[in-house]
Amino acid sequence: MNPRFRLLVGPFLFSLFVFAATIALGVWQVKRLHWKENLLAEIATAQANPPIPLAAVPRQYTKVFVTGRWDHPDAVLYGTDVRGERLGSFLVEPLLRPGLPPLIVDRGFLPDDMQKPADPTGEVTVTGYISDPDHPHWYSIKDDLAARHFYTLNPTAIATALGMAKPAPYLLELMGSQTSYPEPAHAFPDLPNNHLSYAITWFSMALIDLVIFVLAARKTLRP
Repeated sequence: MNPRFRLLVGPFLFSLFVFAATIALGVWQVKRLHWKENLLAEIATAQANPPIPLAAVPRQYTKVFVTGRWDHPDAVLYGTDVRGERLGSFLVEPLLRPGLPPLIVDRGFLPDDMQKPADPTGEVTVTGYISDPDHPHWYSIKDDLAARHFYTLNPTAIATALGMAKPAPYLLELMGSQTSYPEPAHAFPDLPNNHLSYAITWFSMALIDLVIFVLAARKTLRP
């Protein structure tokens, strides 16, 4: 083998690895782009349409209405947020439904300097959208069980900590136009969609890697 070709074996293998990795990441981001576009289309459709009765196994972001009775003694707080100059959390409360599992509901933002308001004791019908449960990660803040303040919005974990019956495996994010507290969501979440720019970035890196190798090879093989 030409000694100059031997000099290119290491750079070629490294460049090939980088090229394959960046192309794979670019393709992955294209797939993520299609997934996100479909999800955003579903959210837009759900937001434009009227709510439907809660099904047994609803899809995430489905707009639904459901009837039940608030389980006030088992209300807890979730996370932290800032609205204007007010620091607060989200009031999370089970909605009891006869013959059905309790439904964990995020009722909305409640400032830290405000007491939980008096709630109706009878049957209520509420509207919101379905949300999949969160799962803790290594960086998640640990739930403060003594203060009944949770930092991972997982209905099963919350119910277990409170000694409740097993709840529905999803959550309801309450929606409404009122600005009184707890203040519910006024619209569906605005999910970012940056996957196209990510894909372009990875494909550009693959092209740069190819150009660098070609230039290096020409320089090495030049007489």
